[in-house]
Amino acid sequence: MTKLPELEEVKRVVFNLNGNSACGPDGFTGHFFQYCWEIIGADITKVVKGFFCGQELPKFITHTNLVLLPKKENVKFFADLRPISLSSFINKIISRMVHERMILVLPNIISQNQAGFVKGRSITENILLAQEIIRDINRRNKDINVVVKLDMAKAYDRVSWIFLTKVLRKFGFAEMIIDMVWRIISNNWYSVLVNGITHDFFHSTRGLKQGDPLSPTLFIIAAEVLARGLNNLHRDENMKGYGLPKWSPEINHLSYADDTILFGSGDRRSIIKMMRVIRDYEMVSGQKVNKTKSFFYLHDNTPIIVAIRMRRLTGIRQGNFPFTYLGCPVFYGRRKSSYYVEMVQKIAKRILTWHNRFLTFGGKWILINNVLQSMPVYMLSALNPPKKVLDQIHQIFAKFFWGNLGGIKGKHWVAWGDLCYPKIEGGLGFRSLHNMNKALFAKLWWNFRVSTTSLWAKYMWNKYCKKLHPVVATSLGASQVWRKMISIREEVEHDIWWQIKAGNSSFWFDNWTRQGALYYTEGDRAQEEELEVKYFITNDGWDETKLKDLLSEEMVEHIILNIRPKTSEEGIDKAWWCGNSTGLFTVKSAYHRIRGRKEEEEWRRYMWIKGMPIKISFFLWRVWRRKIATDDNLKRMKIPVVSKCFCCKEGEMETMTHLLLTAPIAQKLWKQFASCAGILINGLNLQQLIFKWWDYKASNKLSQIIKAVPAVIMWELWKRRNSYRHGKETTYNNMYYQCQLILYQLVRIKFPWIKGLTYHWPQVVSMLQNYKPSLHYKVVRWRKPSEGWVTCNTDGASKGNPGMSSYGYCIRDKNGDLLYAEAHNIGETTNIVAEATAVWKALQFCYENGLRKVRLETDSLALQNMITRSWKIPWELVEKLEEIHEIMQQLDVQVCHVYREVNQLADFIANTAINTEHKKVFHHFHQLPSLGKKLLNIDKHQVPTLRIRTRRIYSNNNKQHD
Repeated sequence: MTKLPELEEVKRVVFNLNGNSACGPDGFTGHFFQYCWEIIGADITKVVKGFFCGQELPKFITHTNLVLLPKKENVKFFADLRPISLSSFINKIISRMVHERMILVLPNIISQNQAGFVKGRSITENILLAQEIIRDINRRNKDINVVVKLDMAKAYDRVSWIFLTKVLRKFGFAEMIIDMVWRIISNNWYSVLVNGITHDFFHSTRGLKQGDPLSPTLFIIAAEVLARGLNNLHRDENMKGYGLPKWSPEINHLSYADDTILFGSGDRRSIIKMMRVIRDYEMVSGQKVNKTKSFFYLHDNTPIIVAIRMRRLTGIRQGNFPFTYLGCPVFYGRRKSSYYVEMVQKIAKRILTWHNRFLTFGGKWILINNVLQSMPVYMLSALNPPKKVLDQIHQIFAKFFWGNLGGIKGKHWVAWGDLCYPKIEGGLGFRSLHNMNKALFAKLWWNFRVSTTSLWAKYMWNKYCKKLHPVVATSLGASQVWRKMISIREEVEHDIWWQIKAGNSSFWFDNWTRQGALYYTEGDRAQEEELEVKYFITNDGWDETKLKDLLSEEMVEHIILNIRPKTSEEGIDKAWWCGNSTGLFTVKSAYHRIRGRKEEEEWRRYMWIKGMPIKISFFLWRVWRRKIATDDNLKRMKIPVVSKCFCCKEGEMETMTHLLLTAPIAQKLWKQFASCAGILINGLNLQQLIFKWWDYKASNKLSQIIKAVPAVIMWELWKRRNSYRHGKETTYNNMYYQCQLILYQLVRIKFPWIKGLTYHWPQVVSMLQNYKPSLHYKVVRWRKPSEGWVTCNTDGASKGNPGMSSYGYCIRDKNGDLLYAEAHNIGETTNIVAEATAVWKALQFCYENGLRKVRLETDSLALQNMITRSWKIPWELVEKLEEIHEIMQQLDVQVCHVYREVNQLADFIANTAINTEHKKVFHHFHQLPSLGKKLLNIDKHQVPTLRIRTRRIYSNNNKQHD
């Protein structure tokens, strides 16, 4: 913790800080330090090291601007303003350095009641636990249950520095750390920033800067004194607490930074003792309870005498349920839609700020996806609102998306639920809040199942699962949160795989076989007896007799062949999330597992070409669904209109096909673009025409642009139609120019390295057709091993990825002669699994045959990084990689990545077994097929191979462009 920082550590801190945060008095933001790091990095490191060595920071570094931000809309008093410190970035770097060293010990010294700013703890779980406890406010207590919500007046600004240093010393922090903290918090000079102008220059005598990276850490360390004082009340036999479930952990308060809730009883002596702890904390810390903003809460049926006693003993007023804690409503009894009005209004207010702006559908799509849909996520992660509330928010989204300027009601052409599918499934990529709520509760279920330290998880386990395993626990008489978790359990539990280590997983109820919980897969054989997996593990492996007594023969065979029992020294069993490759739970992966799916169509990707303006892609999407306001579509929806096509002289009835295809000007535009690409459009309807362009066979570069042409042409035809409708004419030449301009911009975005590009469509087609890659060559050859070593080349083959797969490897001596080669089919799997199997089998052979010095060569860079622990290991490969690492500990192994051209023999051997069930074994040169002999001789005689790579080039007057 006291070690002097090195350049790399300082650099990591600089680049982890937000470069966009407001600058301090010196005017330099984090972007300056990040962009100029190569120039100033060494000097910044010297400053940091000097501070760690005891030097005082000069005033130009500790000088801070104070900005007063309003806490509410109508500001009347200074108390309605929150002072935020704008420190210099160098000051932030030093604070962050000290912070990152102190946070390592916070989980060990901060009580579990405090959820703020401690790694591994969650604000959501604090809200959930408070809600779960308050739900039972009228139960389990002879005395009345009481809830007190404390508000600390200017919590950060009132912290005593002397008190803070004493607390740090009591916790055992080194004097060097305490000295650095003192020099950071006491050497601060402030100016007040008003309307961009600084005023005054003064020194502070107490408090922590809001906005400084170190301040939250120091505050919760100081607040730990209050937490421990309250927790010590549990030792008092005369103290009567809140009525909690019989086996639950003792809880009399919850905190998130300075937001604190107390749980107690209405007993007079107990109240006095609790208030004495708070008063003692106020006296020593400098903190003060704001009694005008603090409230106590009682059940509605509580006698009035208890409320009077609480007011007299605490000096705090009584509040009414629901109240807001950490931004979420907390209540008991039935959930009501009125509790969530604030969330709905917040979204509506945000939309109102955009109503005076001209927003296209593309702009609205971006705002909904990136702003509006994220606003309710925080509350949905802790609460389960009524369906009516989420439907109301969906209606607000839909009105904003389909509405016109000023909030005028627009036609909702497609139901909101149909928009909440990925684009490849025919939607617009919006997220359904109903499914998002389920995904967030899937995260709660995951946290509940795998957490070993969470106070909320312990409470829920003891309340609902003390007698039944979570997999079979019921929701009868439970809270809304638990009922929601149980409803989502079936969709989550089968994706949690428990990797056997110590064997503490439940034999019947945990999914440790990857086939699902045995309680469900074994049918009538299943038992409700609580057994652990380690009961079936002996020193020699699985106890087959015990397994066969309880399980079917097929399951016993699966367990013995595919699951390797571990020893108890390796720690507790580890849970992996099978919903993605990393094995780590994400809400995104859970959302896609939970939502209903539609059929994916590859051609839908062509509607949403990367680089194309969203408004154009969206228009094509509407055309495809016949959801544009042409007269024929309006009539189809029973809207009476007098139809006339304004785009042609004949004055025909306007239909979508006529407007976008058969009108003379449309035909002229289509043919002008099609002629340059050699596409025939005669006799095609609109959908066939679009597919004609999408199926056009051309070079990869030209093909990407060709697929965008239909959307661009129809967009310009639609714009021309609207111009005519509103009395403004658009010439054909202008429309043709606009189409070319959009396609030109698309080419520039997708292929920025192409020089000399013009917007003329014929030239664009010609240039992209003539695009040629420049070939660059590198000479590579297989390398013979050193004296006493062998080289082992490995490879995996997979036809389809996933598909039918096989592994192969070959081992050669210092002369390049074959010692052994092997290949075998391993069924349907992915190429990375086949590659890992090849490495495992090869190392296993080397270990069993006494080959101790092995140069392991693989053409999979990903696998090499996993073996060397440079990359995270996917859950599917965890066990395989662990076995590889165990063998490597017994050998001297060099893991090397080689080019595919150098690994051709292993590749050939792997492919020999992909279509056969029998293992292929080659002990010497003469057993190899002819091609294998040829490849072996090429490597043995060091014949070079050319590795060919491409370089970007456009052929035009013999000019090359990288």
